[in-house]
Amino acid sequence: MKDRTMPQKRKKPKKISGKEFRKLIKGRNILIKVDKKALKDKDFRSLVANLFQMAFSEEVTQVTLEFKGPF
Repeated sequence: MKDRTMPQKRKKPKKISGKEFRKLIKGRNILIKVDKKALKDKDFRSLVANLFQMAFSEEVTQVTLEFKGPF
């Protein structure tokens, strides 16, 4: 009989407020260039915040996000 592992349920990214977002990137050498609309979008903020949290918890030295629009 095969040993099957349970399928991993995808964790939804936690929505964070703008204040939490600023606190997360404050004091780190991070440059984010986005339009104001993107920063107002909670989904975008949580995506970026999750990326940073991942980068800070692991031994990641560089995270580069580059989106070239229009999509």
